[in-house]
Amino acid sequence: MFSVNDTVLYGASGVCVISDIEKRTVCGKNHSYYVLNSVYRDNSTILVPVDNDTLVGKMRRVLSQDEIAGIISEVLKNPMRWEDDERMRKEHYKVILSAGDSLEMVKQMKNIHIHKKELEDNGKKLHLADERFFKDAERVIGEEFSLVLKADPEDIMNAILQKFDSEST
Repeated sequence: MFSVNDTVLYGASGVCVISDIEKRTVCGKNHSYYVLNSVYRDNSTILVPVDNDTLVGKMRRVLSQDEIAGIISEVLKNPMRWEDDERMRKEHYKVILSAGDSLEMVKQMKNIHIHKKELEDNGKKLHLADERFFKDAERVIGEEFSLVLKADPEDIMNAILQKFDSEST
């Protein structure tokens, strides 16, 4: 259960604050909703039905500094395998973003970053689906990590990419 003023990550929507838990009548029935306001986008409000386990399941508390350090450590110490099937990658990306799974987002960002460098070395470009996922994940990860670490999102992402580069050389 979440409370008013909790800071949460809501799937691909990013970091939000629960500003209220309000009751609304929809189709003649009363329902309670978490009212989420985006921390980084003005005028972005999301209503999440309290009794909808699937949608509430997309909400989670933001990570701690130790959890973020653990994610980076985990991703850096484990080798990654590129999925050649673009359709499978796109589906996997969709699931990861929807769930707001930071560990999986960072893993895939590492995969894409390394794959992009390999492609560039051969005069090729990254697939559009991979670019889109990377940008979406970069936004979500940047928002969450910068909030927790009290740093600029761009600085956080540059530091992570430098770690990927130093590991792959």
